[in-house]
Amino acid sequence: MAPLLVMWFVTGFFMIFSGFPRVEKEQAFALLDPIGNIDSLPSTGELIDWYQTHTATGDSPTTLSLKREEGRAVLSLSGAQGEVLMDLRSEKPIDDIPPTLEELTEKTLRLTGLSPARVDTLHQLNQWLPFASRREDLPFIKVSVENPKSTTLYFSGKSGRLLQETNQSNRWMAYFGAIPHWIYFWPIRQDVELWKGIFVVLGIMGCVMIISGIIVGVVWTVKSRRSSRRRWSPFSKRSGKWLYWHHISGLLFGIIVLTWMFSGWMSLDSLPRWLTGPSPRTELYSIKDGGAITGNEVMHFEPILAQHPNVKQVTYSHYMGRPYYQLEESDKPAIYLVYNDDGSLVPLALSQEEVVSYLKGLDLAIEVKEASVFHHYKGDYLPHPRGKRKLPLPVLYLLTAEGTTLYIALEEPYLSVQNRATRLNSWAYQKLHSLKFVWSYEHPTLWLCIMLFLLTGGAVVSVTGLVLGWRALKRALKRRPNNHQ
Repeated sequence: MAPLLVMWFVTGFFMIFSGFPRVEKEQAFALLDPIGNIDSLPSTGELIDWYQTHTATGDSPTTLSLKREEGRAVLSLSGAQGEVLMDLRSEKPIDDIPPTLEELTEKTLRLTGLSPARVDTLHQLNQWLPFASRREDLPFIKVSVENPKSTTLYFSGKSGRLLQETNQSNRWMAYFGAIPHWIYFWPIRQDVELWKGIFVVLGIMGCVMIISGIIVGVVWTVKSRRSSRRRWSPFSKRSGKWLYWHHISGLLFGIIVLTWMFSGWMSLDSLPRWLTGPSPRTELYSIKDGGAITGNEVMHFEPILAQHPNVKQVTYSHYMGRPYYQLEESDKPAIYLVYNDDGSLVPLALSQEEVVSYLKGLDLAIEVKEASVFHHYKGDYLPHPRGKRKLPLPVLYLLTAEGTTLYIALEEPYLSVQNRATRLNSWAYQKLHSLKFVWSYEHPTLWLCIMLFLLTGGAVVSVTGLVLGWRALKRALKRRPNNHQ
């Protein structure tokens, strides 16, 4: 386990600054055009009939999303039966079509400003697309670009959709960080159960080893303190410096090493139910969905597009009983708009009374014991200290009679459901592993310094343990021939 501990602590330094490469919103939206003027949309009744026809069910869509891709207006209809794409001009479904070289060249030009230097076809998962869910996009089209960043793009060979973007910088950061830290070696990562099983087994073995090391270290210290020398360690820098530093660093950072090993294990596992109690009711998570679109609703895509000519995607759905529009551009945060009764278009801003009234009207038996609006983060409603995505504020805090807490954002559609089980599992993973506390969000520099200090301490424990283990192995190997004689 010592080599793995060294690897996890060393790669942890890189993980603070960079994770596994992925397609960011700016890159995905670079392939979209501003929607601009469109032909009039079919009525909601016609769209519902169209969705039911092409999903062969009686379900209605819950979300409509409009964008312009490859020069054509595309309407996405999503619901319980999945997503169906409509060519708005012909009102026919859009099927996946393998991309042509000209289409790949145009997309590469948009993303990098350069034409492809090399195009390859890949027929299996690879290091940058290691997930089993990506098999449906095989074969992959790998496009290499000769620029200072050594950019490589991966497209779906079935639909032409951008799947991944890597460059020299994020590849090296991943090689030294996310790939070894998360065991993202694609032959392992493609098998989710195998990958999880390896993590869990290593986590259990690591915890047992670390606990035994802590016990031995404490026993040594107790005996040394009771001796005539009354020292913290029975070892000295002269007689056994590696043992000395391993013992001292283990006393100082052993608990930190244990909590990181345990919380890493908990990233893919959960605490036992007898300890946490039941998880929140599944139906509570559906509160955010807001229900299906009905035939008597009137949508206002055209006037919204006239007021926002640069928007690249408009989504229509429901939130807390109110229809809303989500407008997105490539480099700006999404904005959420609703139509008032007087016909004016205003930002989404729900009130506490409106949300509570909506919840009471649902058949979910939600009894609110406490309600208040927060304009700041709380311990169980908090983004990652260095994460790019911030959780929306203000947020309505609701405590129910069953002990469940609902955090309902008032200015954008977001819901967080918490209870004893989710909080304990959050402690077991996120708080112990990433120090995800309010103070760490409010003081990111302090958080960074503490993380680097703790990682350094853990690395010292691991490296000294590795050296001691290697020396013990060499001694054992040297003794073997003598034993055979």
